[in-house]
Amino acid sequence: SGTRVTNTQVLENSGEVPVYSCFKYKHTIKGKISESFLVKKGITIEDPKKTIITIAANGYVGTVFTRREKCMITDDLIAVEVLDSSIDPNYLAAELRRQIAAGGYSYEAKLFKGRVLQLKANIPIDSKGNFDLNAQVEMAAAQQRFDLIRDKLHELGKWGQTARVN
Repeated sequence: SGTRVTNTQVLENSGEVPVYSCFKYKHTIKGKISESFLVKKGITIEDPKKTIITIAANGYVGTVFTRREKCMITDDLIAVEVLDSSIDPNYLAAELRRQIAAGGYSYEAKLFKGRVLQLKANIPIDSKGNFDLNAQVEMAAAQQRFDLIRDKLHELGKWGQTARVN
């Protein structure tokens, strides 16, 4: 899990490192904090060369995002690092979303480290018994297209609620 950082600490130590917490949307941040403050406090700064998957343990429980950037995550997020290059991070994120939805996690059933460790991901296997990276990439791309269409429909619905006919 990430590290507790307060709104006051973010405001008093303004900087360039985005601070992610348990928000509904991927790019919503708690603020931007000073890298020197994080280093001084021994708080982990995520490596932009590594992709992590963040899972909201609190707030918008179960929201899952992939991140590949210099950032800091709060203790309301659990980070999953993909250690095997034959596992696509976007596929794993989509699979974790499916498992979380199937598990019925919500505000009452928070997803802190212990529960995240119990999640199991189904990963496609090729004819040789290895993880099928191509199938994962294709499925992740299909999921991303679906998510984009769903987001556009949601935006259209919001626009439709406020539209007036003259």
